Amino acid sequence: MYYDSSECSSCRLKTLYEWQDVMDSASSSGHPIDFYFVFNVPGRRLEEIKGTLATYARGLPVYIDTTGVFERTNPCLPHLSQMRPFLLNRKDTVVLVGNPVHNSSIEKMMWNLLKEGK
Repeated sequence: MYYDSSECSSCRLKTLYEWQDVMDSASSSGHPIDFYFVFNVPGRRLEEIKGTLATYARGLPVYIDTTGVFERTNPCLPHLSQMRPFLLNRKDTVVLVGNPVHNSSIEKMMWNLLKEGK
């Protein structure tokens, strides 16, 4: 999941708990998935979100990109935030775009892809 600097990082960090059910289901399903949450946060705001990170994202794989390197190295990132969660296969190819937390159709497609081993 990628969050750019146009979104309120602290607000988005507070919603990461929404992913816990999907993460737990993946963990117990026998279809291991690595989850990563990348936040593009200007360096001047890093101190501001450290407390939010400690409170709401403890133990989650959150990466803070203060220099925008993730966006520069992935220029095809969609502008729509609902298109920023994406599932990669073993070859790092995007096989699904969309948020399984907020869209049951996307969640179903995700599980089907995992069952097929893609």
